[in-house]
Amino acid sequence: MATAVSHYRSDGDLDRSVAAVAALRDEGAVREAARRFPGAYGPEVVPELARRFNDMIEPPPGFAAREPSATAWIGRWQYALVEILGQYREHALPVLRERAGAGYHDALVMLCRLAAAGIERPALVAELRDRLADLPPAALEGVGDALIDLARTDPAVAGLVEELREEPAFGRALAEAGDGWAGIPGGGPERTGGAVARQLVWAGVVLAAGVGAGLGVVDATGAWGAVLVGSLAGGFTAAVLLLAEATVLRRM
Repeated sequence: MATAVSHYRSDGDLDRSVAAVAALRDEGAVREAARRFPGAYGPEVVPELARRFNDMIEPPPGFAAREPSATAWIGRWQYALVEILGQYREHALPVLRERAGAGYHDALVMLCRLAAAGIERPALVAELRDRLADLPPAALEGVGDALIDLARTDPAVAGLVEELREEPAFGRALAEAGDGWAGIPGGGPERTGGAVARQLVWAGVVLAAGVGAGLGVVDATGAWGAVLVGSLAGGFTAAVLLLAEATVLRRM
């Protein structure tokens, strides 16, 4: 993620509220605290939050004690701002789009989450495909990893990722994630319907190969010999097809 030059400020309840979210120890706690933010501040606060990406207060003493690096505080502050802005949904889209365009990948991931939640979905999906197509490989990998983590517990995000996979570069990044994406319900190298259809066809091919081989030797070997030859032929055919599938998926 891009890093901006920042400086500290020292006034305002809003600053202290953002700092309280940013100082939390893990991402889940940050998200939970961010969800409560609109209860204290209405959508009119969005421009003020946007200005605070480069204008922050000093970290609370507890955070400074465990993370003395100024860079760590900048990262947590900006991450908290993105999480908070995401709670304002369509009101925050202009700010998040601007941040994503400036190379802040947390903002890009938040745009994906909002699209998954149904916020301007058609327009956002088209926009996200264009943005993903322009990302360098390392950035694609980072965005992909973040979305895979979210998709593990959010079927809506998993469904959105399936749509975004139609962008070739992002599809390749997910394929390179291997079991990371394949292990997600609904995830994997191709859409579930296509996988099932292909597997049914291949099962038919394996069955036909086994039956054909068995019938070819039944007169010479008897029924049990035909069954054995048919089983071996079917197994060999299945192994060849599985090897072919693995080769194709590695090239996706």
